[in-house]
Amino acid sequence: MAQARGGASQVLIDFETTYGADPTSVAAISVPYHFPVDIKSTRPLKPSTVHRPNRNPAMPFYGNRDVKGSLTVPVDLIYLGYWLRALLGAPTTTWPVADTLDNAPAVNKTGGLVGIPITGHAFVAGEPVTIAGTVNYNGNFVIVSKTTNEIVITATYVAETFEITDTCRTQLRTHVFKPSTSIPSLVIEPGFTNIAQYFKFNGMKLGQMAIDFGGDAELMAKLDFTGAEETASASPYDASPDTYALTKFQNRQLSFEEDGGALTTIKSGSLKIGNELDGDSYLAAGDTRFDLPEGDTLVNAAFKLFFENRTLYDLAVAGTERSFEVILTNGVYSLSFLFPEALYTVETPTIVKGGVYADFNLEGYYEDDAQAAAIVATLVNAHAAYV
Repeated sequence: MAQARGGASQVLIDFETTYGADPTSVAAISVPYHFPVDIKSTRPLKPSTVHRPNRNPAMPFYGNRDVKGSLTVPVDLIYLGYWLRALLGAPTTTWPVADTLDNAPAVNKTGGLVGIPITGHAFVAGEPVTIAGTVNYNGNFVIVSKTTNEIVITATYVAETFEITDTCRTQLRTHVFKPSTSIPSLVIEPGFTNIAQYFKFNGMKLGQMAIDFGGDAELMAKLDFTGAEETASASPYDASPDTYALTKFQNRQLSFEEDGGALTTIKSGSLKIGNELDGDSYLAAGDTRFDLPEGDTLVNAAFKLFFENRTLYDLAVAGTERSFEVILTNGVYSLSFLFPEALYTVETPTIVKGGVYADFNLEGYYEDDAQAAAIVATLVNAHAAYV
């Protein structure tokens, strides 16, 4: 008999439509993760207080079953959108309308490059686009270069004069996540594929996402879950889960904005977004949670700066409201976390041997900002939707 191997493991997720129950239409995603995957069900044995006329203990009894755990995942271009949906709710997704090609000929740029005429377009180099309606150039392309009235793609040149019904449309979508009234629950199933053993957890909600940034470590997000129940099986929840290309963000792609201006002296930091889940919602039988209501969305961040001046210190002392944003940019793709309204807490810099740093914490909130949210996560990618 073979031993289970971590290298032959998988984690599937799906979104429930009714808390604690598998959705009618199974649509699992096989997600990437870092070891260990520490999601488990526990039900403690508790000692009985019954006393009999001897010193032998009475039979213990079972306490409530608890389903909890953590999962660490890469901060990436596609999959993180599903975790943001679990954390904050479904996003608002926008997709720009298509541009019309000029009634003009394709241009042979030689070397396998073709110019496509589009007057006054807003496309940029590196942007993925879809061309439609033409005779010879329909398909998906990445823009190699551009001028004000032309984009250049990699294609085999064929003479063609385009019609005004021919179009070019970006593949980029902007997904904006804000705290919703309630967050969805998930099915999460860790599986050991080499011994065909799978442990499915229902009613899972994401209680907190934490991301550390800076340094030379890999950029990752720690996810803390609470759930309802566990079912063990010899077959997977979904034998054909969806998978996507993994494109990871890296610390070298970080930038920060403090009240709309670049802040270039951050050494390291972290952010946390939590949902204040009410886990004390057991049915009388104590074997499962009936529901898992959300409390307030709690958002905060901490960062360490190279200490050069008192600018942020003075803002903290004065209790001045600011905005703060963490931004990751990979070409035309990006991920950002915006705190539209925030207050800093102050710490006097400590004199140490060598370079001196200043530590600041911030708390995000919603009072009257136009974003109407304590946290706004924006993901720009070519993924169609997170529904």
